[in-house]
Amino acid sequence: MRAHSITAVAAVSLLALSCASASAQDYTDRPFIDATLVQSQARALELADLRLTLAETFPGETDDDFLEQIESLQGDFARFGGTLAAADADLAQSLEAALQDVAEAVESGEDAAEDIAEARTLLGEAYDVVIDPAIQDTAAFKGAVLTDLLLGEPGVAEGYEEAGEEPWAFSMGWAALQRVKELWGEVSAQADETHRSDGDEMIATIDPLFPNGEPPERFVGNPEEAEASAQRFVGIIETVVSADLYPGRDHAALAAHLAELTTPACEVYASGDEVVADETIYAVAGLYTDNLAELTNLFAPETAEEVSDLLASLVEVEDEDEGGAAGEGAEQSDETAGDDDDDAASLAPAESCEALAEQLRQVGMILGG
Repeated sequence: MRAHSITAVAAVSLLALSCASASAQDYTDRPFIDATLVQSQARALELADLRLTLAETFPGETDDDFLEQIESLQGDFARFGGTLAAADADLAQSLEAALQDVAEAVESGEDAAEDIAEARTLLGEAYDVVIDPAIQDTAAFKGAVLTDLLLGEPGVAEGYEEAGEEPWAFSMGWAALQRVKELWGEVSAQADETHRSDGDEMIATIDPLFPNGEPPERFVGNPEEAEASAQRFVGIIETVVSADLYPGRDHAALAAHLAELTTPACEVYASGDEVVADETIYAVAGLYTDNLAELTNLFAPETAEEVSDLLASLVEVEDEDEGGAAGEGAEQSDETAGDDDDDAASLAPAESCEALAEQLRQVGMILGG
């Protein structure tokens, strides 16, 4: 493992410890823990909307990296499509087709305006079917969505950080920031003057980093420049909405939660309803990657690799460099990594799921459980 990776993990750990001290406020709402699947579905719905914004803002763009962002609409759908189909099969079919139409029109260089408008309308309807509008209207839910937009990938902080290597991630960050402004306008209505001013200050700090959605021809900024303000902003939001928005405060507890969440999904896989079960694994993968992968890889690279392989055998996860646990690289030969991938892929989904739950329990013990 590279030295700077270890330093990064140590920094993440220190951040988590500092955040843990803030948990003394004993927030009663924990949206990422108590509503993990709902927040994962919301994240996917929000991402799909950001991609539609990108397609709308840059008509005729055919850059390969841009097309990858638009093609990911189908991956977004997979994170909530099973729930949507169970509730409204016709809407699910129509939305999936509309998203595919957008991707195909954009790829071919055709005018996608009508396809985008239709997809956005259907996406709004799907949002209300998948997630109860009453839940959407809660402060905790909005706070969690804001957190994902600010710190998730692709989002504001990550989009800016990756601008040098993935220019269209920058554009996704810009789109996410526009949504952040909209949601903060709703959330800040309940904030006191100090917190409202502090949040506005964070937006004012981040805004100049994204003068428009156009990806930079040559990125010359500090890749980490948006991160500090985004982190501070989430801390402000957490206080305003009175909800715990840092699920990684207790690494062992989070790993145990993910194992517990995975276990019933295994029964769903066994019943043959893989599309619905996948949604839970996507949610698990998101929280694991964001909060536990690098730390697990530091202390137990073999376990980290196993978790990574099992996740990839069940759902489509981002292929990180150097084969780590969806983090920065467990050091393993290509030949050995290939054997592990084959082993995981040879298992039936229910078996992979059960193995994943066991590995996540191991992660909990490794990280102090």
